Amino acid sequence: MKYLRIIIIWISIFLILGYLVKYFGEINYNVILYIFAGIGLIIGIVKAFLIYFASSSKSEIFAQARNMFNGKVNLNGETELLINDKKIILDYKLENTGNRVFEYVIAKIDLTNSPNEIMSKLKEKFDVIELNNRTYAVVYCSWGFKGVEFKERIETKLIEIESIMIKKNVSQHLI
Repeated sequence: MKYLRIIIIWISIFLILGYLVKYFGEINYNVILYIFAGIGLIIGIVKAFLIYFASSSKSEIFAQARNMFNGKVNLNGETELLINDKKIILDYKLENTGNRVFEYVIAKIDLTNSPNEIMSKLKEKFDVIELNNRTYAVVYCSWGFKGVEFKERIETKLIEIESIMIKKNVSQHLI
């Protein structure tokens, strides 16, 4: 139903544009309306297909990630993984640039109980956000073939985070 609604919205937008062109251009041919309705139909079908692809791809990726890392779906409905004793929440973004479509798996690494000195150092290297009273480092990844690229990128980013935390802890003990 949601895909049909998208198609109808795009057809109606272009029908309105067709009526405006017909009225202000003082053209008496109904062919203009058919052309604009066809353009709206084509755009609506493409947009509906992209949304369908995104939802099916997202669920497939999250299912593979849960199997790969023994993850689970938390109470908020998010896919939650535990990698190297770090809680990671997965998110998904489909970006349409017009001629290409990019899909990103967004890994939010939980850093809630980290001290402020470590957080300031992490903010230099990572995008750090706060959601629902929790602090996350954001890592954008591609999924790759069966999650190989994702796994490699997440593991290297976790190593970077651990090295920053270890350096800060060692420097605090030296003082």
